[in-house]
Amino acid sequence: MKIFALVALLPLLLSFNSLPAQDFFTENDQSPIIQGTRAYVQYQNEENVDVDVPEELLPLLAGLLLTNDVELNNCQQAIGVWIDKYQALDRRIRAESDPARVTQARQALKAGDFNRVEQILNLKTDYRELASLFPNMFQSQQISTSGAQSPIIIGDQATVSYVVKRVISYQLPERVTKNLLTQLKNEQESRQSLQNAVASKDQIISDWVKKYRAIEVQLKNSPDELSREAYRFFSEGDLDQAMAVLKKLDGSKEQIANASYLQARIMMLQFDNAKFDSLSLEVARYYKQAAALSDDFEMHRDYAMYLAEGTLQYQAALGALQEAKKYVRDDRDLIQILTEEAWVLYFLQNYEGSEKKSREALEIASRRPHQQDTLFLSSVTVSQTSIANCLALKANALQPAPNTMVSSRKSQEQFQKIKNLLVEAVHFDSLSLQTMDSLEKYAQSPADWRLPNRFVSMSNLALRTAMISDYPTSRQVFESTLEFMENNYAKNPFQLIPKYSMALFAYGGFLVNTGDTEAGQNAYEKALGLLESVANSEIQASYNMLRQAYQLTMNAMLFNCQPEKALQLMEELSESLEPYALKNPDGFSIGFQEIDATRVWLMHRLGKEEQGAAICQKLVKAFYKNPVPSYLYIQGSVNSLLSFAQSGYWTYVQQSEFDSAVLFVRSIYPLMDRLRSVSPQFQTMIDCNLLNLDLLQAAALREKGEWEAAKTQLDKIHKKATDFFKADPVSAMAPFLQSARALAKYHSDKGDFKLAKSTLEDALEAFRQRIPEQLQAQFGMFRLATQNDLLRRLAALKDIKAAEPLAALLETELNDRSQLDNEISVLNSSGSFSVEENRREIARGYLIQCEFLQLKLKKTKSKSTKSAIKSKLCELSAKGLQKLCPAWEDTLILELRSKLQSMSEKYACSR
Repeated sequence: MKIFALVALLPLLLSFNSLPAQDFFTENDQSPIIQGTRAYVQYQNEENVDVDVPEELLPLLAGLLLTNDVELNNCQQAIGVWIDKYQALDRRIRAESDPARVTQARQALKAGDFNRVEQILNLKTDYRELASLFPNMFQSQQISTSGAQSPIIIGDQATVSYVVKRVISYQLPERVTKNLLTQLKNEQESRQSLQNAVASKDQIISDWVKKYRAIEVQLKNSPDELSREAYRFFSEGDLDQAMAVLKKLDGSKEQIANASYLQARIMMLQFDNAKFDSLSLEVARYYKQAAALSDDFEMHRDYAMYLAEGTLQYQAALGALQEAKKYVRDDRDLIQILTEEAWVLYFLQNYEGSEKKSREALEIASRRPHQQDTLFLSSVTVSQTSIANCLALKANALQPAPNTMVSSRKSQEQFQKIKNLLVEAVHFDSLSLQTMDSLEKYAQSPADWRLPNRFVSMSNLALRTAMISDYPTSRQVFESTLEFMENNYAKNPFQLIPKYSMALFAYGGFLVNTGDTEAGQNAYEKALGLLESVANSEIQASYNMLRQAYQLTMNAMLFNCQPEKALQLMEELSESLEPYALKNPDGFSIGFQEIDATRVWLMHRLGKEEQGAAICQKLVKAFYKNPVPSYLYIQGSVNSLLSFAQSGYWTYVQQSEFDSAVLFVRSIYPLMDRLRSVSPQFQTMIDCNLLNLDLLQAAALREKGEWEAAKTQLDKIHKKATDFFKADPVSAMAPFLQSARALAKYHSDKGDFKLAKSTLEDALEAFRQRIPEQLQAQFGMFRLATQNDLLRRLAALKDIKAAEPLAALLETELNDRSQLDNEISVLNSSGSFSVEENRREIARGYLIQCEFLQLKLKKTKSKSTKSAIKSKLCELSAKGLQKLCPAWEDTLILELRSKLQSMSEKYACSR
């Protein structure tokens, strides 16, 4: 289309804010927006080029001039260069033959997103001239031999346009556009939200404008000449010059305090996180000087709040808040201080103190209700939420520590205390939501801005209700909460989706714990899908949240016997987390070690040995290149290395590559050993895990048929494990029992069933004597596996009399461990891998029971007894088969399934 004249542009420009024309032309018609538009129109008229540049790009063009400080005499050239690029890309789109690409590229060009257009069309063009004129929006990459380059987009075109429109609508000086863009960037980083959260942008800009107007009024009403001079610069958007004038101000203590206070507030309007260290100190210095020279409440309050929320100096903030109390003017001021004190104490983990301050605030509020005071109502709902959170934390602190013995009476008393605290927490959660309802009636700002707080309070209410109420009530509260979130999260997805997802995860956990594991998995999958839509590799919180989401979902999939789906999920996770791991030295430890160990484990169990072996080789090299993980991640690294070693070992063994299995396990030793350097407290744990690696090597020797070498190795391992066990029974229990089982298996394979039996009996007796009774349940699966081995050895010795009581005891335990409640408990305490290992051991236990029953069947002559034994064989073989997920394809599972199936067929169980 032919670009219309300047007169024709005015309705479009005015439509941005519905301002009358005389308000739009500022400073003798020198508004940068008008300058940019005039240059744009003049360029088009002079060049006489017919190009369809969308009208909605005018704010972007103006914003480019503002944010890049383009001089007036360069505006025409700058806009001309920009339009040249627009036209060039438009021609490339017309030449594209793929309709889908054309549509996508056209949409990106319409938004002024040149980088996106080039990505879609796979182009690389020259950006040197654009970068020279708009350095804050474009930067040229290193020039290639062809001279072509692709841009690195620094600004966000949509945000630039958006801010320019808001500057017009708020009738702000155009110079503050850069300050607003910086403020948006700061807030997005500090809130760890993502771009294009429009409601959030509205709120951030509105808050900034309120601060701007308050400073403007204060400057305008100041009695001294310098402040009025600063006002003139400030009202034109020249914040730097306003600051420079205020620095000259001298006079009374009150005047100096006022100037310092204004400088601190103006600096906050200009604050850039990229210069946080230097700027935060300077802002604090101005606030401190103002407070020291004045008895003004707001100066003292703002100084204290800046220490707490701006610099996180909580102890210093408490002192400043105490000082601010001396200058409160009314209850409204006092409630603000008490609320802030409660917030600071909460972050100092002084929950008793935080709760006390919040209750003081509510007590004052109850004396003088201010139903229509939004600041007052906001403080009340914050106090109510704070009390609920403190009560919930106190309840959590009363939970008995893991592996501690509590008397029945004390346990009941403790449970009642916990319940009472949670009941009160739910009460305050409900009150907080009621206060939010009152706030909605009187607040002038959009209700959508308060949705994040409402989401959090509703989620807390649902979760805490589930802790104290019956199933129907809990489910109803959860479902009403999730229905509200489903209907509202799209209003600000980048802030609300994480909170909605957390509520879905809580609901999923509630469903899993009440036995509806499939519905729980569905809730997890929905939450994961939502989180993926807002994930951002630049934000650490996204990394942690996404990783936890995948883990919960994978656990549910494995629990529900969907390993192929779980593997696919882990493949996606590995790919999606790569950006984080590359940027974070510990990212490898917390990202890829455990994820890839999980992938190899799943591949091994699914019979995908070649794929698993390829990952093993790749990861060993990566482990050696990666630095030693930090103290924070050391335990996870040890566990991941052991899991990785075990999965890699089985991957090679199932391909009969025994030498490769040994070499692979040996490659893990130095990786495990170097972790000792991080902290001495992990010495025992690392030593025990090195024994587990020794056991894998010994198993490989046995698989190769090198019996003597295996025996020598096993004797050494068991002796060392026994010594560790005597010194620290709890830490060394697992390698102690595992080495006893490995040694007993060796004796059994060599035909010495008596020695195998005595080895296992000695180990079990040591377990009973050295492991405290209250901790024995923690190691129940290790004990069960050892007892299963013992029953098999007794059956091999044909010692029915000795085996009978053990078989009865084990059958009861197998039945108990097969219950859904028990499996859910294992899932919550140890994860889905432990559930699967438990299921396999239970199936093995049922198989051993069947083998023992077969021995009894041979010794029995009575027809009725034979019939009863056969019936029992059918029952137990069926139970064993039920514990084995049909999708698993590893050797051990296949062998178990085959033997149990043979039992079932042999005794005509299906008929």
